[in-house]
Amino acid sequence: MSSSPSETLRFRWLDALLPDVPFDGWTDAAAEAAAQRAGLSEGKQALAAPNGISDLIDAFFERAGQASRATLAAEDHSALNTPGRVKAGVKAWLAALEPDREAVRRAAVRGLLPWGALPAAQRTWRVADMVWEEAGDTAEDYNRYSKRGLLAAVIPPIV
Repeated sequence: MSSSPSETLRFRWLDALLPDVPFDGWTDAAAEAAAQRAGLSEGKQALAAPNGISDLIDAFFERAGQASRATLAAEDHSALNTPGRVKAGVKAWLAALEPDREAVRRAAVRGLLPWGALPAAQRTWRVADMVWEEAGDTAEDYNRYSKRGLLAAVIPPIV
């Protein structure tokens, strides 16, 4: 899968930032230092993450989603019922996040702040959507939203 130039820059910036997050958190100062280490000019920073830290946190969770999708694709879940496939999806996502537990914790704390609540809720919804899609859900009616809503309510406490 090819990625856009902005996505490539975003992940390069994220890779430079992640070692600092356990100590400095998801802060503008840490992001600026990481951008300098990654060799990103202000213009490239604006292209990579127009919304700043929020976009970098999104990229962090997006990468975990990609890794969990790859893990699930490599395994055979055909014998599992739907709840089993959902459970496998959540476990794969959590396993993808495991190497960066402190970064996850720092992102969760940031999501509790007033300006971080909406992006955190949107991220959680995207994770729930990914898990249900990987479980084979094709619902287009209200069930689609109720299933994802219930899973989205469960994800924050288990992270």
